[in-house]
Amino acid sequence: MPLSAPKRTALPAGCLLLLAAFGPAAAADGFTPQTAYTVRSDGDDALYTLDLRTGETRRLGPTGFADVESLAFSPGCGTLFGVDDVRDELVRCDRRTGACAAVGPLRVDVTDTGLAFANDGKLYMSTDAPKPSRLYQIDLVSGRADLTGNQGVEITGLTGRYPTGDCPSGLYGLEGDADPAKKPGRLFCLDTANGAARAIGRLGAVNPVDGGIEFSGAGALWGLDDLGNVFAVNAATGRASVVHRADAARRGFESLAIDDGSCSGLPVPLEVPAAGPAALAALAAVLAALGALLLQRRRAAG
Repeated sequence: MPLSAPKRTALPAGCLLLLAAFGPAAAADGFTPQTAYTVRSDGDDALYTLDLRTGETRRLGPTGFADVESLAFSPGCGTLFGVDDVRDELVRCDRRTGACAAVGPLRVDVTDTGLAFANDGKLYMSTDAPKPSRLYQIDLVSGRADLTGNQGVEITGLTGRYPTGDCPSGLYGLEGDADPAKKPGRLFCLDTANGAARAIGRLGAVNPVDGGIEFSGAGALWGLDDLGNVFAVNAATGRASVVHRADAARRGFESLAIDDGSCSGLPVPLEVPAAGPAALAALAAVLAALGALLLQRRRAAG
């Protein structure tokens, strides 16, 4: 299912009252994603969750494959796909246990891949090596990878969103193994017709050797590199801002898939943080007021 541009939906009056009761803290951080999935492919080859707010990781379990380098959720969040670049296979992964199962062989030799569903609903795979680096479209039933074209640059992370003026295809790529003379790495837009990668801008704050990027449901672009940096990227300029600095606990991860990104479609639901006693008292007062108002209207109508 193709991705669509975000729509603005008016909140019911009751919801506005609830937001007012909980204060600005509930609304200000309402569209911050929490959970991402990633594989420690330069380590124990297990699937982990990554809390983007805190930077903490939690091990779910081994993938059963030697090197799952990239992850992507299917639209609607039905399936978490990955690519193992040792056996060169498309795989499906269980978000509860971490275990992955083979879909089928890619029938091409690839290394350090990115994986994403683009706005056209098709699954694309970017590559870092062998040279020349290429973009492929993957068949979801057989796992076969069909050549789209040469990227012209090493792309280690891939993500899809609705088309924009900055990237008409909606397919964004994270540069990997950047030439030291060209540091820092860059953000690219990939052409789904011929595979060509066009630079949007330099990241600035990070220079990934390998890593992953993913849009959240609200349209924020997040990244994770193999040194353990969690960063946010301006999709219009490519400029990156480090949210959580490199940490050994996050080292060795080269993929990123956010479960409110491609999963939810746009827009995402508002997240309400855990409420303290004062907030609960305010909520009770609001609910009581709403109940009294409904009772008053019912009596007037009767």
